Amino acid sequence: ILPFFYKYNDLLGTDLSFLFSKRLETVGDLTLSFEPYFLSTKSNLDTSVSYSWFMDNLPITLQNNNLIPFSTIKNSAGNHTLSVLLSHNKRRLQEASASLEVLFDTRP
Repeated sequence: ILPFFYKYNDLLGTDLSFLFSKRLETVGDLTLSFEPYFLSTKSNLDTSVSYSWFMDNLPITLQNNNLIPFSTIKNSAGNHTLSVLLSHNKRRLQEASASLEVLFDTRP
């Protein structure tokens, strides 16, 4: 079972109608919500869950492990691979990984 990436709205929260499973194309800023549904936790802030985030195979640090903000630069285009490895440190066989290809183009 893979964790899921969804579009996040500052006012409404996680928008479950915008699921991104393998690829995301954007022309502007957006925030993703990461939902690891299969882990047995009491809350998303459970410290027994370990997150390791990577952008193009380089480690990155997020302020919130469940929200991933993306900012684009005007007149630019490119792609990145966002990936995460997570595990529940207090339970066996509760680990997973997910990756998402992010394509952006802000050229006129």
